[in-house]
Amino acid sequence: MDRTFTSVVLRPEVVDSHDHIYSHDVVKSACYDYLKSCRNASVLEHYIEAESNAVSVVECFIAPTDYEVNGTDVLKGDWVMTAQIHDDTIWEACQNGTFKAFSVGCRGTFETMEVVDD
Repeated sequence: MDRTFTSVVLRPEVVDSHDHIYSHDVVKSACYDYLKSCRNASVLEHYIEAESNAVSVVECFIAPTDYEVNGTDVLKGDWVMTAQIHDDTIWEACQNGTFKAFSVGCRGTFETMEVVDD
């Protein structure tokens, strides 16, 4: 059994759940930095803690085009990740919709921007 889970990690130019917006360059840089330095899937969205052998990241990339995965739209420029799930509890959470997406789980700097009406 494959037991892989794919989702968008970060979408550029869209307000996220923390009211932040990331440029295309920032999303691409975050994806590449993750691949070079982290490759750690131990913290998943909804704060499911996983042992290092419970989840293996098998794909991580910037979407080259729009498409759909797991019933969710993926847009060109999205950071997408696929993980193979070895832990039964986490796999069940993926299957029943409790776990829906990966979380960046990082720190950064941000700039407050003024909204300008046209």
